[in-house]
Amino acid sequence: MEFPEQSEDYDGEEVSCMMNQFGSEVCLMNSGIEQSVEVIPEKKDNASINFVALYLYKKKRNRLKKLNLQKERSRCHHHHLAVQALNVWVNDSGAVHIMSGNEVWLISDEVVIGSYAFSQGEIELVDRREWTSEDSVLGTYKGISLGWALKETKEILMNTTLRIGSSQVLFEQRFPNGLENVTNSTASYALTVFPAFLRTSNIKDRACFAYHGVFPALKSCTIQSYKESWQGGQPLVLYDNETALVFSALDKPKAQHMVTTDEWFGAGVKSGIATISTNWTQRWLLSETVDSSREAPPIRRAMEKWGAEFLAILGIENALHSNRYRDKVHGAIGFWTDNGGYYHYSTGIPSNQTYEEAFIQVKKYHDTLQIPFGHWQFDSWFYPKDGDVDGGGGGGAVVNWTSMDSVFPSGLPYVINTILDGMPLVAHNRQWSVESDYIQHKSASVEWFTTGSPPTGAAIPKDPDTFFAFFFNQQTDWNLQMYEQDWLSKEYDLVDAFQTNLTLGDDWLRAMAENVFASNRTMQMCMPYAHDILAGWSCCCYYQLVITSLRIYLHNSVLQAIGTTSLFYSSLGILPFKDGFYSSSLKQIGGQTVGPEPAPDREILMAVLSAAMVGPMDGLGLLNKTRVMATCRNDGVILKPDFPVTTSDICFSSLSYAPPENCYIFSASSTLSKYGQVHYLFLDDPISANNFSLPTLLSSTFNTSVAVLDWYASTLIGYADNTTLYSKVAAKPSYEGHAYAIIAPVVNGWTFFGQLGVYVPVSSLRFISVRPTSLRLYLDILLMPNETISVCAARQPSTSLICQNASWDENQSTEFHDDHILFDDSHSW
Repeated sequence: MEFPEQSEDYDGEEVSCMMNQFGSEVCLMNSGIEQSVEVIPEKKDNASINFVALYLYKKKRNRLKKLNLQKERSRCHHHHLAVQALNVWVNDSGAVHIMSGNEVWLISDEVVIGSYAFSQGEIELVDRREWTSEDSVLGTYKGISLGWALKETKEILMNTTLRIGSSQVLFEQRFPNGLENVTNSTASYALTVFPAFLRTSNIKDRACFAYHGVFPALKSCTIQSYKESWQGGQPLVLYDNETALVFSALDKPKAQHMVTTDEWFGAGVKSGIATISTNWTQRWLLSETVDSSREAPPIRRAMEKWGAEFLAILGIENALHSNRYRDKVHGAIGFWTDNGGYYHYSTGIPSNQTYEEAFIQVKKYHDTLQIPFGHWQFDSWFYPKDGDVDGGGGGGAVVNWTSMDSVFPSGLPYVINTILDGMPLVAHNRQWSVESDYIQHKSASVEWFTTGSPPTGAAIPKDPDTFFAFFFNQQTDWNLQMYEQDWLSKEYDLVDAFQTNLTLGDDWLRAMAENVFASNRTMQMCMPYAHDILAGWSCCCYYQLVITSLRIYLHNSVLQAIGTTSLFYSSLGILPFKDGFYSSSLKQIGGQTVGPEPAPDREILMAVLSAAMVGPMDGLGLLNKTRVMATCRNDGVILKPDFPVTTSDICFSSLSYAPPENCYIFSASSTLSKYGQVHYLFLDDPISANNFSLPTLLSSTFNTSVAVLDWYASTLIGYADNTTLYSKVAAKPSYEGHAYAIIAPVVNGWTFFGQLGVYVPVSSLRFISVRPTSLRLYLDILLMPNETISVCAARQPSTSLICQNASWDENQSTEFHDDHILFDDSHSW
């Protein structure tokens, strides 16, 4: 991937883009398209400004697509950065020293191959080579190759290579002759180790965090306390107030593992493997970010930079922004029957009705309310399993991925195409039963690895490519748009072959992805380990097209994972799906989960700000239409931010009120052409943010003054700059206890707050461009037929909002400016 300076013209607007030395794209607008809608103040007196003109235009689809692309390309980062100063050298014995700035951050002084270790005198360095070369991501880099052999045989067993760029290092293990009958080392999780970073007293015990467990969650650590977990412990981020180093697997993550001892932590081929094939190669990436511009560590920027380098090295485009509106599953509100919802293993009242009977009534109810759902989700209740299911949805494995007659007597295709009017479907699947019909009938002539017996056993096809090519051609009449693969962790843990076969784990995920793509669908990964997420990208570039979302649960009404896990997911271009929710605070009598939901606004906020799917799960007669419709346009298309919600950098500071996993200061953002970046700030504990500046809370820097609006109160609190403490412009706690504020730039005296009353008021899907001049505010707005919205702005220094209704009028006469054309009257999928 080359990073030349480039200039592209998007329908009249010249955009100059270049890749900086940190692997980030920086774009500047050189000239502008004339805006088609203007808001003109009648008087110059701020107290009496009124809107006198606000027009809607319909535009051609290609115009909308170009403007969306323009907006995505123009999202710029404005940071004051220290010069990257990563310095790496290798001494005569092969020890790797890594400095950032003037300090040594890491020393790798151990190599492990099976039961042999360099520190025990059993392995020696017998070959060293150095060179300089060019790479599209690393730039001009220095290469160092080290050959490691057993002392007694002098035969090289493993070559380790470092490719050292200006702010990143690629580590590599390669086995020139393979390894046979390898016995495990003292390190329990890895068979080979390089690098292995020391925890000795001369290494500063810096703060760190890594991702662990199912639905990988952030866990804080220090260099001394860091410990890997099963299929987790990465990405590992070491940091101080100015610098962050991110370390992770790059290739074949399911074949490798992080590992620790009391003396060091490192990575290598996972244990349990008896044979490593000839020339087997694995790589790891270390990425450095330095930013001294704020009072908090540069975590968000470090994760973005690491993700950009990770994807660029693999030749993958970050599809985060395009996937937000990829299809009606991603782009429109949907009705979900997931775990925690009303219809998860419950058909409501009466309890003896079938799902088919229940859904007839639910669909009529939604139509009566005029809720424009764009898709439905069916969870694991619809297909046969080899054992009972517990309250959390766990239990038996899938026997056949078809609907049971007891659930849909007329069949799933009839329910989708007739009862639900051909609604696009998201359908859940789980681990494969050892007694599945696919095994019994040898579907596609594929043999299977099996372990255990029902209901605790599981299976995996020996030839996943052939099986999944067959499997994803069986649902032609389902209108299946997203395949939801759940229980990834359980499948991996239960099948012994995953632990002993070096390639099976990565091949399993790759084959699923390729064949989902081939069937013109997308895939959601559920219950993944950290390694599954990394493997989702490193295995195959098809993943950028199909693994569009990963689920995150919010447990027990606590914001457990959405902000910190989104730092991980969104950096790799994956939408961080919050999961379904109850839109109402009423008890959901008759449903599997009765509730009530104590904080429905917060639940919906997290769903919308995630930029992924939005899925209410309320029962018949219990859905809150006002809240649901505040997520979208009147056609059901979700009004999303451009960049999803993530945890603030201040949560990683020593000044934070809590460790990052328990710090709930989140922000998301939209970027509007001609106007700039609008931030959405969520504070679960509003008082905790009082002593920090707004840029610190938003992990950003302002080029202009900004105005702060309290979303719940719909009031402009005041104006701020880069030094203003949040306490001076603080939004009041809502009735649920949290605060939610909109921070928008002041441009030529104007601040634009968009459509108040929806959760994301300045969505770039609603407002294509905003251009304030000294006297006028020009807008391009996208409305749907019969839609009326209230649009609000303010004129500095006044704190009064100026609001005007904008309505769809097909026959309205308007004045055209330059090359402007009409918008389409509906969103183009």
